[in-house]
Amino acid sequence: LLAHVQRPGFAPPGRTRTRIIQRVGELRLRAATPALVAELGVAQGLHRIVLAWSMARVASPECAGALHRLAADSSEPVRRFATAGLLAIPSEAPAVRAALIDDLPGGIARRLDEPAALAAALEAWLAGDGAERPLVLVSLALLDTPPIRAALVPCLERLPLRPPTWRAVRRIHKLAELRDDGVLVGLLARRFETTRGQPGTAWKRAWTRESGMVTIVDQIRGGSDRWGYTIPTRAWFRARVVRLLRRRGEDASPAYVELAMGVLAAFDGVRGAGPARPVGHILLAHSQVWFPSLRRGPWSRLPRREAPGVRTEAFPELWDARPDALIALSLGGYTPEGVTVGCRALADRPDLGTLLSVAQVVRLLAGGSDDQRELGLRGARALWSPQAPRLELLAALAHSTDPVARALAHGWIRAVTAVVLAAPAFLAELLVSPQADTRAFSRSLVGPARSVPSVEAQLVTALLDHLVTLPAPTAPDDPQAAVVADVREVVASELADVLRLWPFDALLPLLDAPRADVRLVGAHLLAAHQQPPEALPDAVLARWTTHPDPAVRAVGISVFGRLPDAVLSAHLPVLVAMLSSPVPEVRQAIAPTVARLSTEPGFAAALWELLGALLRHTDVDESLQAELADFAAAHLAGVLAALPVDGVFALLQASGGAAQTLGATQVHRLRPAALSVEQVVALADHDMQAVRGAAQAWVVAQPERYCAHDRHLLRLVDAAWPDTRRLGAELLRTHRPPDRLDPALLVAICDSPRREVQALGRQLIPELFQRDHGPLLLARLAEHPAVEMQRFVSGLLAGHAAGHPDRIRALAPYFAAVLGGVARGGVAKTRVFDLLGAEVERDAELAAWALPLLERASGSISVQDRARAIALLARIRRVHGVESGVLHAVPVEARAGVSRGA
Repeated sequence: LLAHVQRPGFAPPGRTRTRIIQRVGELRLRAATPALVAELGVAQGLHRIVLAWSMARVASPECAGALHRLAADSSEPVRRFATAGLLAIPSEAPAVRAALIDDLPGGIARRLDEPAALAAALEAWLAGDGAERPLVLVSLALLDTPPIRAALVPCLERLPLRPPTWRAVRRIHKLAELRDDGVLVGLLARRFETTRGQPGTAWKRAWTRESGMVTIVDQIRGGSDRWGYTIPTRAWFRARVVRLLRRRGEDASPAYVELAMGVLAAFDGVRGAGPARPVGHILLAHSQVWFPSLRRGPWSRLPRREAPGVRTEAFPELWDARPDALIALSLGGYTPEGVTVGCRALADRPDLGTLLSVAQVVRLLAGGSDDQRELGLRGARALWSPQAPRLELLAALAHSTDPVARALAHGWIRAVTAVVLAAPAFLAELLVSPQADTRAFSRSLVGPARSVPSVEAQLVTALLDHLVTLPAPTAPDDPQAAVVADVREVVASELADVLRLWPFDALLPLLDAPRADVRLVGAHLLAAHQQPPEALPDAVLARWTTHPDPAVRAVGISVFGRLPDAVLSAHLPVLVAMLSSPVPEVRQAIAPTVARLSTEPGFAAALWELLGALLRHTDVDESLQAELADFAAAHLAGVLAALPVDGVFALLQASGGAAQTLGATQVHRLRPAALSVEQVVALADHDMQAVRGAAQAWVVAQPERYCAHDRHLLRLVDAAWPDTRRLGAELLRTHRPPDRLDPALLVAICDSPRREVQALGRQLIPELFQRDHGPLLLARLAEHPAVEMQRFVSGLLAGHAAGHPDRIRALAPYFAAVLGGVARGGVAKTRVFDLLGAEVERDAELAAWALPLLERASGSISVQDRARAIALLARIRRVHGVESGVLHAVPVEARAGVSRGA
């Protein structure tokens, strides 16, 4: 090639000059750079495009000047390939990159380092109108940075293969070929295989409604936006992908493996009748079973198996030079056929032990195919060394689903038993293996391991930690159930004597484990512990015996019930916790024991202190409080009969009905002399009728005691219960004559929210209005918001405010409230307007004072109220000459032909 390219105008038979230049580029012969540069002077048309492509492939600094001249060419393919070549030359790339970025749309250029923002900006740009807009993708493909690729690849996966986007797609494919970009070549190859060509384009000519029969190629060359990804075009690009792979393989190019890996990764997950055409040419070229379809569809298969050890992939020598790629194929993710190819290629390599890591062997052993497991076993044997045993490798083999791998691991563990016994964490991992035979095998190692110092404690700690961290089962066929059962046998037999002495606090976390079987293991370990139950802290016993898990709770209650009465009495908080447990079974189980212990007076008194606090507590469930109250009434009668007055009163004032009911049973023991007036008044308005009746009888027996203080009397008058209110009203009438009624008391009665109490106050007030307290009551009651009270007060105005300007001024808030009411208080408004009308006509100063009130009322929505206010404002203007800011006199309009009388 070098000899041919260095002789201008010469080409061997059957090879054009253009083809020679193309081969130089395909092989990237840098020695041909001077000849390529010299070719620039004579290259035209297609020859110039191929020259730009070859120089871009070579990308030698010596051809930078020629590439710059080509980058300014009038032909778009020439410019594109030349730009790609300059970007591949480190010394030229920064300037070319900057120029490309300058030509990008601003919204895209500012987000080249932000993949998510760039993807959004790109989507918005492509959504706009314009056939040239998709070509921005070509510029991004030229720049090709990791952030750009993160946004470009998803865009190409969903971009329609039709005009106007098809032109950008085919240009990007040419760039990917130029750069041997396996990711983009594979992505577009999958699009070509899975996307049908444009319908109606199978032949060279097609019928259109606008132009009749047309030639498709001529239409495309003429710039038509109707044709693009035609059926022949799709076939050409599908064949081109295979041709590209074959050419790189025949040239022994290192890029072949990268291209093949990109194609295989793109086709992973694409399912059909057989492997897709590019996949078959990569992996099945030498297969004796698979063959390509005649119609360029998926590869087909003969009804027989591949011969053992046959390498089916194309160019195996190139794959052998890339063991990392073969390992990637073996691990999966590059089509199912790729797994088989990778495993067979690596199976007989003598350097397998240096190629595979332990983690890769573990993944192979966990693989889903026989080839992967076989390669994993080969790799394990290559990695194994008794002189330097790898415990992670042993664990992977021991946990494998392959019985051969497990048997191999068991044999190797026996060979290095001393190393295994000195590693308690590893032994614990074997004891909780998902494989039953591995768990059974590892149990034989527990006994010898206990003879090694400090191993025993570490082994127990590791097992307990594993049990606590096991997640709750999510399916009926729980694989961890067998593991927990085997561990339970180990701790109950081989490690039982150790766990009897294990720190108690270290066993408690088992009671809170997510799994029920683990919680039960913890309960049995606690029950078998050397520490006697009577020595356990109250908090531990309470937590155990009231546990929400029935199985755990049953073990705790059985242990607790074995304690003697003297010890049980010392654990009073535990008994109360069980007696007040939210679980009915716990309460029923412990109630007889507590009842038996309650026959001892000291225990009963201490028990009542705790139960009484629960009865008075607002956070305890009402049904539970009722049950506790019934228990106290049945078994603590002696303590209740000896309760002091404050204790009974505290029960009666509790918020819960159960405590009140229990306190009501002791009301007969109370004496009013031992209670304060406030306490008796509170009981007289109690929710329970029995308590209320007893207290009311005490009040009737000594009325003077409860009428001496207005505060207590008001509480009776304004009580919550009607019978108590009647009692208070009777006391007010019979034991507080009018000459002893305090105006403040009457005002407080009138301020009650209850209508009947307000009516009582209105009945009593007229008697006080006959004395000197009238003005004070009028001023206080005028502030009442109720319409009935405002109407009542308005009836007192004429007798106690008329002729007293000072009293009228003091009632300004009352006047404002009455006049500001809408659609209510009509009687009160009439009386207020009448009073103000009479007073402002008599007193000029009072008229000026009332002006703002009337002006505000003149803006009322009520026509009647507005008319009254305007009439009063007019009267003030006429009588006193005081002008209003809202009232203006309008002259009478005289109209022709209309008499004044009319």
